[in-house]
Amino acid sequence: MFGQMITRRCLLTLDGGAKIQAVLTMPKPTKPIFPKEMERQIIKSFNESQPDMVHKVIKCHIMRN
Repeated sequence: MFGQMITRRCLLTLDGGAKIQAVLTMPKPTKPIFPKEMERQIIKSFNESQPDMVHKVIKCHIMRN
């Protein structure tokens, strides 16, 4: 379907101040992408996929290893 999948641990910060540790599973990028750009894309897609969510994601930090 998507080819090879990768998993990354990340820390999501919501607008209420809550911090959530999550595991993301995503398709392996076909071209190199900077972690900051990947974090921006994750925040955007997460908030767009959950439009009626009470607290929006404002920050995402992908853990290294």
